[in-house]
Amino acid sequence: MYRYIPNFLTLCNAASGLAGILFAMQKQPKMAVYCILAGFVFDVADGALARWLKAYSAIGKELDSLADAITFCALPSVLLYQMFCMYFSAVVAYGVAVVPFLAGIFRLAKFNIDTRQSHYFIGTPTPIFACLVIGLEDYQRNYDFAYNALFLIIISLIAAWLMLWEKPFLSFKMQWKYAWQKQFSALVAVAFLLIFTFSPHFYWFVLAYVVYVLISLWLGSGVRKG
Repeated sequence: MYRYIPNFLTLCNAASGLAGILFAMQKQPKMAVYCILAGFVFDVADGALARWLKAYSAIGKELDSLADAITFCALPSVLLYQMFCMYFSAVVAYGVAVVPFLAGIFRLAKFNIDTRQSHYFIGTPTPIFACLVIGLEDYQRNYDFAYNALFLIIISLIAAWLMLWEKPFLSFKMQWKYAWQKQFSALVAVAFLLIFTFSPHFYWFVLAYVVYVLISLWLGSGVRKG
């Protein structure tokens, strides 16, 4: 029975994503953001439990990608769509918001068959894209800030491209060539965890996204391949 616990948590991730989409449709973006955060928790927990219980399965791997497609691709793209609707018609807003969504699900499908990604990611993972959207949405909502429309389009297209970029990005399972690289990345992770714990807002997720990308590119040459 315990073998099914990780899969149950994965399904909870998917359920969080669906709930978030429904909240977004009801013009409750803050609740939608909380659903993404809940998805983060379930996504980390199911992988950790699967490793601890040694409950790996082919269906678990497929379920994980399907759940991530809902919570970290579809839901953030819906939030982006609503932000774009402030500047464009619904058709144009959809045309822009769908790009990172398609990039995300393509990345997830690729992840399932890419043997290189056992210790690091190729392209930014979809939860990192969701972090970016959380930060943009939170800043707009809490400070009544109107983004430049071109800025939002560029950011969305860059985020889509980064998910597909053939470059190594940080993973919790990363194998480093040098000990200082592991210590530095762990220190940065702890710093952002402390900010998350004590900050009442989430706009700093944009900073976390930028730092993650820059550190990955900086330390990418220090990845131990294989």
